[in-house]
Amino acid sequence: MVETSLRVLGGGDPNTLANMNNLVSTCRDQSLWEEAEELEVQVMETSLRVLGEKHPLTLASINSLALILKGRGQDAEAIKLMEKCEQLRTLVLGANHPYTVILASLL
Repeated sequence: MVETSLRVLGGGDPNTLANMNNLVSTCRDQSLWEEAEELEVQVMETSLRVLGEKHPLTLASINSLALILKGRGQDAEAIKLMEKCEQLRTLVLGANHPYTVILASLL
């Protein structure tokens, strides 16, 4: 699916980025931390460049990378990213949005 999206839509297309994020989730669920981190960094950097830091896909990518770093035992870096994501979600979605509330409860 990801290869097809990359070939047909290109790496910066939101659908491709969402498909890549789904692959990251699968890697994370299987504790394939290195693969998940490598792919998520690519997704996050592309999302930041193409969609901007306030786009929902970018916010999901930042959050996902934080979870990966936590899974790899890099707690300080994970907390830093989660705090950044919480600030952006509060700005974009508001303090009472369910995604913001859930993320705040994880910190």
